[in-house]
Amino acid sequence: MAQETREDDLELKELGQFIDSESYHCYLCSKLTDGIVYVMHNGYSWFVTDALAIIRLDKRLLAEPFLAVKLKLKADLKNPEWHAADLIITDGNSDENPFLPAALRINRRKKRANPILR
Repeated sequence: MAQETREDDLELKELGQFIDSESYHCYLCSKLTDGIVYVMHNGYSWFVTDALAIIRLDKRLLAEPFLAVKLKLKADLKNPEWHAADLIITDGNSDENPFLPAALRINRRKKRANPILR
């Protein structure tokens, strides 16, 4: 049986189709939407695991019933294999009052999707 080969969607072109979640997926003791699982399967599992670790270590965030997590990518023109990002965690109503005092900077090497998550 031949194994199916799939290219990662590192630009997350199909993310817009995830308006509502049909089901939730349990990962690291958290409920993730279909859109988050799509992000994980397309090269950004590091973002999800980093965000979950931050939430799990902050009692105030852990007590919230719902969190919105945004990642604002910033291109590194000098080294395209690396990028920086601001991780912003809010209650989902507004980006004006994030839970963390300032956007958290993340620097990571771009990776392909984790085959274990497929």
